[in-house]
Amino acid sequence: MHVVVTSQGEVIDFSITPGNIAYNNSDLLEKLMKNIQGKVYGDKGYLVNSELFQKLYCQGIYLVTKIRKNMRNSLMDISDTLLL
Repeated sequence: MHVVVTSQGEVIDFSITPGNIAYNNSDLLEKLMKNIQGKVYGDKGYLVNSELFQKLYCQGIYLVTKIRKNMRNSLMDISDTLLL
């Protein structure tokens, strides 16, 4: 089950998928974020490739996730770090 909620805990959208659908599936993410604008926070499972990141960014969606141990570190706003 994949759920999109607001910072107040209100459910915006959800999707129930089989267990073999990954969190970073591009079709799933596009479906869940079709009516969203602004920043979206997710865990390490929602890491996406640069092509999907650019597509979401052009739609007004800024995806913020933590990085894995084997990934290069990049600077992040302190507010984004706290909200993660």
